[in-house]
Amino acid sequence: MWQMVDIQVNDSVSGLFGFLKGYPTRAYRKGVHTLISYWLPLDYSLSNFSYQGIMVNVRDEDHGKRYNSTGWLLARDLTIAHAPANLLTFLKDLEIDILNTNRQANPLPIKGQILQWLSYGFHSINDVERFGKLFYQAGYDPEDIIAIYSNIGQNNKEYHRRLLNTIKGVCIR
Repeated sequence: MWQMVDIQVNDSVSGLFGFLKGYPTRAYRKGVHTLISYWLPLDYSLSNFSYQGIMVNVRDEDHGKRYNSTGWLLARDLTIAHAPANLLTFLKDLEIDILNTNRQANPLPIKGQILQWLSYGFHSINDVERFGKLFYQAGYDPEDIIAIYSNIGQNNKEYHRRLLNTIKGVCIR
């Protein structure tokens, strides 16, 4: 399933995104904020996060009409473009920094998405990556994450590889 990423940027940090000038896409404005939308690659997983004037929301559908009704003005009426590689790298690095900064030693309650994973297993590679990030941010050690995953994960080499790459990505930075 295709996913879309909406990036809301405060004017004070918009200089960080100067590299996107060569990749035009639909954009909205509201006060001192710009909101840009891009399509994510099919095999790419990104979490929602916010950090110092930047808010990233991953969605399964286009929210353009919703933005128009909440005061956002259409600044560039373009077709939504595919996210360029340098944007994906920038967002992934920022997400990993936030995961490491917000890491806490808190056990996770077994409800919501965690309960669904325990009950029904993983349905996609994105589920596996979210699982790894969630447990890492909650303070679990990589060995514990792998042990928990091993007890609920299917025997799918691609899923195993994604979990190990996720843990490696957030632990070795």
